[in-house]
Amino acid sequence: MVKAIQDMAREHGPRAIQAILELAQNSQDEKIRLAAWDKILDRGYGRPAQAITGEGGEGPAVIIVDTGIRRDADPEG
Repeated sequence: MVKAIQDMAREHGPRAIQAILELAQNSQDEKIRLAAWDKILDRGYGRPAQAITGEGGEGPAVIIVDTGIRRDADPEG
């Protein structure tokens, strides 16, 4: 099912890009024009990389993985 939807979307891809280009060039609404140009750039160049930083945008990111498994520090004691 997913493959069929992907195939259908790709079949209409060139027409969709053309419609977005027409909006970018001809829309009277500046927000629509900007959004259309943004979509064209995203498709042509990809989205800009997003930085991953620590809390508050500072320093390295900290990743905590909680497996749910608990172990005593001293299993004998």
